[in-house]
Amino acid sequence: MTTMHIRNGMPLPETEECIEVHGGLSEPEFRYIIEDILSQPRQRWKNSDSYVFTTRNQATADALCAYLRNCAVAYDRETTRRWSP
Repeated sequence: MTTMHIRNGMPLPETEECIEVHGGLSEPEFRYIIEDILSQPRQRWKNSDSYVFTTRNQATADALCAYLRNCAVAYDRETTRRWSP
């Protein structure tokens, strides 16, 4: 379910944060991101050179980026805003 926020009679854009991780993550790092930061059900870990995580919550994206910086893992973050009339 998408929540639409209204300001001055106009709908605000829906925002999605996309974080692309460059370099590998260990299985414990991956599980921590999925289960503790993103609050998603357990997923199968697969060793990869890159991972992409998405969330619609800016605070969650901030927490994920802080965790990646703390682990010294390179990442890119992109914010997408969509208007839906």
